[in-house]
Amino acid sequence: DNIMPMAYLNFRNKTVITQIWHAEGEFTKFGLSAPLTADVREREKECSEKLTYIVCSSKNVAPIYSEAFGVDENKILPLGSPRIDSLLCEKDCEKLREEFDNEHPECKGKKLVLYAPTFRDDPTADKNIVENIDMAAFNRELGDEYSLLIKLHPQIHSGNTVAGTVDVTSGDINKLTLICDILITDYSSVCMDFALLSKPCIFFAFDLESYEKERSFYFDYKSYVPGPVTENFGSVIEAIKNPRGNEENLRRFRDFNFDYIDCNNTERIFETIISSNS
Repeated sequence: DNIMPMAYLNFRNKTVITQIWHAEGEFTKFGLSAPLTADVREREKECSEKLTYIVCSSKNVAPIYSEAFGVDENKILPLGSPRIDSLLCEKDCEKLREEFDNEHPECKGKKLVLYAPTFRDDPTADKNIVENIDMAAFNRELGDEYSLLIKLHPQIHSGNTVAGTVDVTSGDINKLTLICDILITDYSSVCMDFALLSKPCIFFAFDLESYEKERSFYFDYKSYVPGPVTENFGSVIEAIKNPRGNEENLRRFRDFNFDYIDCNNTERIFETIISSNS
């Protein structure tokens, strides 16, 4: 993330500072591309001035990172994202699922649908996010085959729960990504991880018009995302029934946002930065 205190720190001339961003690819506008107050914008610029390198997952998004951090593109290293090594390297997913079922026995024998929405700038809008879930309809149409898990963004302070869903807000997102079969999200970069693993994504964008006014995107939302865009929960249910209906869009999205689909991201970044500064 942007570490604001860095704006006020002084470093030795030989210090190498690498920004390893928390998300892969690009989706919603961030950093200097997003609407910021004058004081926050100035602090972000001062932070970026301290950076030697900024890592991203694809050369296609390097110009976006250059804009968002306000730096020359030669500082952007499209070497991959270290955090995806843990998703792509060999994992015992059966054991992870067994551990999950032991904690949530009501899910045993069912496929897992993860609903992971992002936060809104308006706290009131945050509280309304889960109210759009029609659990009665989900159980009626899909309850014999699927369980619905909810993981709220750390910045969502809804306080609301939905009876019949499984609250995994405190769960490890990487483990959930590995064991869940389908993702429902809205404007969250969590879709990058599911696309990376070629897992179906559904975009429940019931407030797309208002969100675009607040945050906006680098690309046309409806044509860019790797799955169907729905505006009501009934359409979400229908999309779950046909989870593999957007394979071509999923591949296109994956190829655009990831230059490297391997377990060598951490090593590649380390070797590049160390060798260029040794």
